[in-house]
Amino acid sequence: MAEKTKKQEDAEKAAQAEEKTEKEMSGEVKQGETSRAKEDIKEEVELEKKPVKEKPDAKKEAVKKKETKEVEDEEVQEAVKEEETEELQEEKEEAEEEIKKEEVQEEAKYGEVQEEAKGEEKEEAKDEKVKDEEEAVAEEEEEIIGAPPKREITGEERVYTIPLRKAFRSQKNKRAKKAVKIIKDYLKRHAKVSNVNIDNDLNNYIWSNGIRNIPRRVRVKVIIDDIQDIVLAKLPE
Repeated sequence: MAEKTKKQEDAEKAAQAEEKTEKEMSGEVKQGETSRAKEDIKEEVELEKKPVKEKPDAKKEAVKKKETKEVEDEEVQEAVKEEETEELQEEKEEAEEEIKKEEVQEEAKYGEVQEEAKGEEKEEAKDEKVKDEEEAVAEEEEEIIGAPPKREITGEERVYTIPLRKAFRSQKNKRAKKAVKIIKDYLKRHAKVSNVNIDNDLNNYIWSNGIRNIPRRVRVKVIIDDIQDIVLAKLPE
């Protein structure tokens, strides 16, 4: 019985040792599990604390891209408009400068024409003064000496149609005088005489519509006196 008891004691001791080892092993496992659980909890807390990065949304990115493109297009259009406005302004300035130059040139030409006209008027005035003086001197001589008796103009008769278009090239306030001069020059050239007398009726016909509105042509009856070297021009009957 003593041997059995020893065996039993040894078996009990071995069983107790195994239990202890199992308990120790289970405790270590529990400690490991708890430490791992704690670490997992810490990681979760840290993850919660960290800001969650949102995944980029494709629609939002497309909208943003469209907006940026629209802004860029607007900027490009504004730049193009500014360039166009600058070009238009430059063109307007160039056109205004050209117009000013043309106006200056026209004013210069007009001034030259006026100066020429003034010079012609002065020369005509001088010629008229000289003629008046000569006529006055001739009248005085006639009064002193006595004028010779006038002879009637007799001779060959002709009819001419004299164009007066050259008179329209002169100034408006000198057309009638120019027309009379054209008639005299025409008759001197064609009748081959040095003196031409214009009848009052012919003169009144030329001046009938004023100094500006003269006829385009005039039909003239001419009596040529070769002896006196004179021509009488009048309207045909």
